[in-house]
Amino acid sequence: DEMMENPFFNKVNSHIKELWKVYKGSEFVESYIYNRKIIKKNLSDMNPNKLFNYMIQLMETENNIKILNELQPKLKKYESKLVLYNYDSFLFDFNLDDGVDFLRETKKIIESNGLFPTKTSKGNNYHEMEDITEKL
Repeated sequence: DEMMENPFFNKVNSHIKELWKVYKGSEFVESYIYNRKIIKKNLSDMNPNKLFNYMIQLMETENNIKILNELQPKLKKYESKLVLYNYDSFLFDFNLDDGVDFLRETKKIIESNGLFPTKTSKGNNYHEMEDITEKL
């Protein structure tokens, strides 16, 4: 099987097996970033892949919480406002007076200093969005 010959998939598969072993052998698993206890009895109809997917989604959520915690205090000095956070995007009502510095500072925080590159778009509404990533 070609997938099992790939070192990445081998590592993912090993991680899934190890995670499942921890899950089966204890009353909880811990989230990767905040080490929150996820109680086994609260997870229904679980299997190894479902548990792995759950943990990946939880890690993304916890990472976004870290970003929001860093972002919120920095936004106080600007007129622009964060109006929507949804899964993998942040929507700002951008005030032109804040200038490109606001965009660069916000992008740096959201990208965790380049660790998670993002795209930036602008528009008057969702139907008129235009990618401006290269301009930043």
